[in-house]
This record gives sequence, C-alpha cells and structure tokens, in this order.
Amino acid sequence: MVPFTLLAQRGCTSTANLALSLTAEFAPLRAERAEVALDELAGWLEGARNDGPEGQLHTAADLVGAHLEALVLDCAIDDLLLDRVVIGRAGHPLLLAVAAVEAGRRAGLALGVVAGVDGAFVAHQRLAEPLVVDAATGRVLDARSLPAPVAWQCSHQVVARILNRIGERAERLGHVAWALCAAELRLALPFEGGTRERLEADLRRVRARLN
Repeated sequence: MVPFTLLAQRGCTSTANLALSLTAEFAPLRAERAEVALDELAGWLEGARNDGPEGQLHTAADLVGAHLEALVLDCAIDDLLLDRVVIGRAGHPLLLAVAAVEAGRRAGLALGVVAGVDGAFVAHQRLAEPLVVDAATGRVLDARSLPAPVAWQCSHQVVARILNRIGERAERLGHVAWALCAAELRLALPFEGGTRERLEADLRRVRARLN
C-alpha cells in the first residue's frame, strides 16, 4: 500500500484506495480481507451492469439498505476506517457511501459520492435526475428535497471529511495522538489558499495542546 502522504499528492485516485491508505495511518491495515469484502459487495451490483443509470442507482440503494449498516461509535474510530467498515459491513454513513461507490466501480457502475452539511450520499454520474441514495438508510431521495444542497466530492474531499470526523471525535475523547495525526494528514491533501491556511491554523491549535 502506497503511504497516504504520497498517494494524497497524486491526482484524484480511487476514493477507496485513498481511504484504505488512510486507515494504515491509524491502525494495522487488513488489506486482503478488505479486498475480499469489497469484491463480495461488488458481486451484488454486477447484475445491474446493463441497466440504465436510474436502475443501477436503485440497485446500489438495495445494496446499502440490505447489506450495510449505519453505525457511529462513541469511543473508537473503527467506523471511520474503511477496511473495518467493509469487513464488518457496518460503519459511519460517509464510509458506507465510499464502500458502495467502490463496489459500484468494481461492478462497472459509474457511482460517486455527493455530500453537504447534512451528510454523504451516493449518486450516479450519468443520471440526469437529481436522485441520491441516503448512505445511512439506503433510501432513494430527490436531492432537491434535502435541507441543504449537496455537491460531488473528489477522493481528496471525501478523505478530508473522514479526517474531520476522526479529529472531532479524537478531541472530544481527549485522544491527542489521533487528533494530531488527523490534523497533520489533512495538510497532505492538495488544498490551497484559504482552505490550507485554516488547516495549518488547526494543526497549530492541536499542537499547542501538547505544550
């Protein structure tokens, strides 16, 4: 597995690859078991390969609803580490969206992650209608009915969201090592301008807690 800090500097690689590389920064990576689990999830989508975009999205919704469980932990971060999520088929909805999109990629479906302040969703890149799958429930929703707008997320943006969740939880738990790691890894992502300045300021704030 390519180290996260190197992989993050490349062009927008597969979100799952970047998320798995991120896992290795926080815990031993269960790479082989994760690959098997992702292939098994992809197997549930292969029958939809010749369907239209809307049919493929509904099949992805069935996958999320029937085979993945939304789970948010209080005192650990396993629900935010992709290998644990796909092996156990349970995790934070953001990671469930990543798992569904990667399963779709392996099955030949052009799925992607969209997200906003209300969470992460799965969408189809070739579907004209603004339909999304709620990664927490597996329900198909009209994006126009959501309380706040959503936008397509590249792999770097998705992983930044994962790191934000890890950092927030680490600070709530007083786990400074996790918080520091998350803050440092965010700076490995190719963000510039005001975004990078905010990330640098956050890293200084976390480091100050060690003094």
